[in-house]
Amino acid sequence: MNTLLRKKYSYTVSSSFDNTKMKFESIFNNKWYDLSKKHYGTIDDSGAFTFKQKIVFFSVINFGQAVYLKGSLTQKDNGTNINIVLSPNLLFVFIIYVLPLLWLNILLGDNSLMGQDNGRLNNFFVVLIFELAIFAITQISSYFLRRKFESVMIEKDLINGKVIMEML
Repeated sequence: MNTLLRKKYSYTVSSSFDNTKMKFESIFNNKWYDLSKKHYGTIDDSGAFTFKQKIVFFSVINFGQAVYLKGSLTQKDNGTNINIVLSPNLLFVFIIYVLPLLWLNILLGDNSLMGQDNGRLNNFFVVLIFELAIFAITQISSYFLRRKFESVMIEKDLINGKVIMEML
């Protein structure tokens, strides 16, 4: 089970490692303050990279992005593998795992954390809806960031429009 809600994907590219790395450098050559493109990132000599969107629909202003995309390029005998990992903000993961403890306090405990004015069932459903919203934000942000990464790769002719291999 993936306890940190990370998702891993792998793409196979037919071009060489150096050629793929040069294409990634051309994608990431813009800075975060350059508003002409909607993405930016970094890549190092070993092929490890980060990809970020400039305008994020579900952004957490004080704590960074909702989802982070990190990846690496690895040389393969007939091409290059692009491995990416989408990991949600650890604050969201912490909230997702702590809220069931609050559920137990509401249902079995003294219900004092949420106040005595509301009924137990009301408080339970408020916390449940909040947890589902946080989980949905992480999943939707992860999906949109992966789709943005894939569309940039398709635009630069790195992949042919589909995921070659998907890792779970």
